[in-house]
Amino acid sequence: MLYEVFHSVAFPLMKQGLRRSGRADYQAWASWFATADPWATYQSAQSLARWSDSGKLLPMFEALPNKAYVYGLQSERVPHILPKLRGIETYEIPNSQHFPMIDNPASFYQTLARIIMET
Repeated sequence: MLYEVFHSVAFPLMKQGLRRSGRADYQAWASWFATADPWATYQSAQSLARWSDSGKLLPMFEALPNKAYVYGLQSERVPHILPKLRGIETYEIPNSQHFPMIDNPASFYQTLARIIMET
């Protein structure tokens, strides 16, 4: 979408939707968005979309010598991503979605500590 549409319509709607959500991760995101620059957010979203669509992210991740994929169990992306990670250690964080470090910090940081200690 054009920046003018993003700035005048989409960005305010995103901020409003995040503020109204009862999800802890969206509430954290709402506080970040409250001070975010719309132009920087727009450019960041475009960059993320280009990288995501490029097909380069998975090979870069696979090439890392020590890696693990940690995800929120209730994330809507899980069914799409996990089949692509065959042979890679994955760790689910229960009771969490897109931001497991916010939704379930105790489990998230315990899992990270376990991963680091096992490496």
